[in-house]
Amino acid sequence: MLVSLGALLVAGALGWLALRPAAAGPKSGKPAAAKFAAKKPAGAKTGFHLQKGRGQKKSRRAANTDKPTFDATMEDKEVAMSAEFKSLLEEVRAAIDAEDKPRLVKVVRRMQDMHEWPDGLPKSLHLAAIEALQWFGVSVASELIGYLGSANAEVVESAQEAMIDALSDLSISDHERSDLLLKLVRVVNDQDVLDTMIMELDKMRPTVRAKTGMAIFESGNKAAAGILKENIDFYFGDMDDLEVANPGDLKLYYEKAEKAYAEDPDLAESDEEFYGGDKEDT
Repeated sequence: MLVSLGALLVAGALGWLALRPAAAGPKSGKPAAAKFAAKKPAGAKTGFHLQKGRGQKKSRRAANTDKPTFDATMEDKEVAMSAEFKSLLEEVRAAIDAEDKPRLVKVVRRMQDMHEWPDGLPKSLHLAAIEALQWFGVSVASELIGYLGSANAEVVESAQEAMIDALSDLSISDHERSDLLLKLVRVVNDQDVLDTMIMELDKMRPTVRAKTGMAIFESGNKAAAGILKENIDFYFGDMDDLEVANPGDLKLYYEKAEKAYAEDPDLAESDEEFYGGDKEDT
């Protein structure tokens, strides 16, 4: 009876760990991710593998989500669009209907080169373009940056949400995630948005995470560097034999993680498979 009860308790605890949601962020304590350590037996997976898919999502296109209809973007009826702006809106719609990414990028860049950019263009046109870009995901995330210069808070917020959506896309690799995060850190200054974006470090293998962390500290973005420094143990406290207390410790963290992969090819291959993204969607 005692053995059976003990087995039930263990099974219940494991079931709870598997079903509970991922941690909301650095200040809520460490996520369920277990420690990355060179002491792991060959072929062992890092604890973060248990969380794959939780709190993450594919781009709208990769997830086969319905394409945007843009109905919501036309609510600001007070804006009387000129024939030129109406034509641009129709081009955006046509590009998304045809699932033609190059065509969409071309029209967005044309808008961004107009002398009226950004605040001389109707808000509804901006929101339609952002919604279309968001559907294509990370591959067009760079085109969203120009919308951060708008004086319209709704446009800026919409662009930031689309950036976060692209960063959280499960189909991309941690290298792609790192590249996009660093690109956005150079242009985003909103504390809350940066806090959310920097949480994407937790979806990178230790070596990529360390290099990304070092680059954030070197980016010149004081807000981003401050957020990372405040929560450095949350992101880099997973080596039993190393305490990462300041930015200078990240190089040693990287070297130890790289050595662990060199000594354990199975672990390196396992993490490459896990963090490499969905190849068919990239």
